[in-house]
Amino acid sequence: MGLGAPLLLPLLHPLFLGAAGAMLTLYTAPETRAALGSVALLKCRFNVGRPIDPAVLRVRWLSAAAGPVAQYDRGQGTFEPRLRLSEQELQIGNASLEVQDVAVQDNGTYTCEVAYGTETQLGKTTLWVLAAPRISLDQRVGGAETSLLCHVGGFFPEDMEATLLRDEQVLNGSTRSSPQRNQDGTFNLTLTYTFTPVRSDAGAVFTCRVRHPVLGQPLVEEFALDVPGSDRTGAAIGAVVAIVLALGAAGAASYCWRQRRAPPELSRIQVLARWDPPDQVPFAVHLHGFYPNGIHRVEWSMDGKAWERSEPSYYAENEDGTFSARSVWRVASRCLARPEQRVRVRVQHGPADPPIAGELSIGDTGVLRPPEVSGISPRSWG
Repeated sequence: MGLGAPLLLPLLHPLFLGAAGAMLTLYTAPETRAALGSVALLKCRFNVGRPIDPAVLRVRWLSAAAGPVAQYDRGQGTFEPRLRLSEQELQIGNASLEVQDVAVQDNGTYTCEVAYGTETQLGKTTLWVLAAPRISLDQRVGGAETSLLCHVGGFFPEDMEATLLRDEQVLNGSTRSSPQRNQDGTFNLTLTYTFTPVRSDAGAVFTCRVRHPVLGQPLVEEFALDVPGSDRTGAAIGAVVAIVLALGAAGAASYCWRQRRAPPELSRIQVLARWDPPDQVPFAVHLHGFYPNGIHRVEWSMDGKAWERSEPSYYAENEDGTFSARSVWRVASRCLARPEQRVRVRVQHGPADPPIAGELSIGDTGVLRPPEVSGISPRSWG
């Protein structure tokens, strides 16, 4: 027995070699917002305090609605359609889940579960899927009555405020249909206002105004009422024509605006002051003045090696109708060891648009600091 016990140690040691001394920590972003049809990245990062051994690494992503959706188990990965975990990223502590062609059913809470050796950590994050509403106005005449209809479609989430107005005054007699679900999970509804117009109503401006969490400002559509058989005076007719022409010009300008494309302006890459988690260096870039909303791809790399593809962390609408966004990339501070290392970001507005890029030298960031050296007190050996 005295000889047998020591022989067990060399046999058992390889089973625990990968996890020995590891102290697993995990960080997940609280939420991610993504436009319908875009690419989303559910961020989950972990650190074991040493080089990662894939042989003892297990990662699972679970959806609150659908259960397990992605798994990596000691070198083998299985994923649901449109989902991806990068083995290359896992080896540097990035267990983020990429969701391609984001759909309404992807909306919800997810759990990132990382196991390393005998340790396991969990983190939760929420994916908010967003689809902006579209509106159109319609006038229907039936006998003496006229119905004004405002169709609002293609929006998600369901929470939405829609109002019909006449000459900037709310029409309290309008009715609202129950939201109807489309095949892609988005919603439609219709506002209806029915009344019997008189000649003095000709040229009145009716407006449909929609507020939705996706929109930075209300979406508005308006038109001038057409009253059949109206024989108002020439001055009144002239006023109606002027209103219609003005609305037509505004509509044409709006159409041209919506058809145009404006590429984003890319800021310099910056290191954010707040490091969360503290062992991850956050690099950020701002995108400004682009139209339409949505960024097809943001790709971060270091020294020519692609590390992460993601969707910007947030969008905001500017006063001129264009949009702004920000993308943040976090990398373990231990990976930044040389001043000549270079961080690069590559942004593509749409799938067919040429990419724009920015670059930053690690030596210019100030994240590489010389170690603190404590003073050595003289000691007497005598």
